[in-house]
Amino acid sequence: MRRARRRRRRLGGRRRIAGIGAGLGATLLAALGVAMIALVTPPGARGGRAALGLRVYEDGAWRAFEGVRLADDAGVVLLVHGLDEPGDVWDDLTPALADAGHTPVRFDYPNDQAVERSGAMLADALGMLRDSGVDRVSIVAHSMGGLVTLDALTREPGPDARKAPEVERLITLGTPFGGSPWAGMRWAGELREQIQRLGAEGLADLSDLRRFLDDGRGEAGADLAPGSPLLTDLLARPRPGGVAITCVRGRVFTPPAGSPTDLVAFAPTLGAGVVPIASAALPGVGDVVELNANPRAMVRRLPFANPPRPPAGDDDADPGVPPAIPVILERLARPPGATAAPAPPPGQP
Repeated sequence: MRRARRRRRRLGGRRRIAGIGAGLGATLLAALGVAMIALVTPPGARGGRAALGLRVYEDGAWRAFEGVRLADDAGVVLLVHGLDEPGDVWDDLTPALADAGHTPVRFDYPNDQAVERSGAMLADALGMLRDSGVDRVSIVAHSMGGLVTLDALTREPGPDARKAPEVERLITLGTPFGGSPWAGMRWAGELREQIQRLGAEGLADLSDLRRFLDDGRGEAGADLAPGSPLLTDLLARPRPGGVAITCVRGRVFTPPAGSPTDLVAFAPTLGAGVVPIASAALPGVGDVVELNANPRAMVRRLPFANPPRPPAGDDDADPGVPPAIPVILERLARPPGATAAPAPPPGQP
């Protein structure tokens, strides 16, 4: 009996030591992750908590939108981010838009909250744009941002709703219109987002940890589940009138010629990793572009990642430029209302 008790005490001590070691190891890994992300974050991007609402890109930096007046011919392009996004997804697209003569404006929101709440915030932000002198705008929406935008453009306006600018064009990037089977794993994306924010913005005091709560309570993950009430409602609404829509979707794996039938059938389901290929196109939209990249790499150069491959058949594409950026610039250069023919029925070329 005494030997058994001593053995249990020794085992208990070892487990406590192992638990402490695991906790220290997790803390060290988290600190290392923050340090690595801080190292790859451009110095100009650090300092200051990310603001919600609208910001405008001027003279190479994002500035508060309050008091801004924009000319009607400013070529405003509104950028709407997606789920668990720390804010750097637009770092490569923004200067490209400015160089092409557009005025980038970004909309930031608590991206873990319900999509309909975010849609209401976006509808109000569009009213702010109209109040600042903008009569026409194009929108580029990344991932879940496409759902937020679709909600804002198709919702019934309330009695106090502001008048919005005319939306000429909507370009979605990897938007899961049909949902994502990985929606239940969104905690991993949330962890990545918050670690990146810590690396880029720092931690002024413990109250900054409220960012985990201020971001929402995870309702967006439920909205992204295939067949969710939110997705069913959005797809049942009429499409926004007069808006030329382009859906850009990604593919991370293309089976080589001669691959087994099962592998060929599985590849579209894999799609861009978290968004199946079929899910990333809004039904009825004919202008669908497929790229060899995941949803982030199609618009953002990622550290420690190989450059995404150019679209098939585009031998002149620069492999160092995220492949969605030339597509976005080309669509924005088209005359208002110019779009592709309606998509063919499933199963037809």
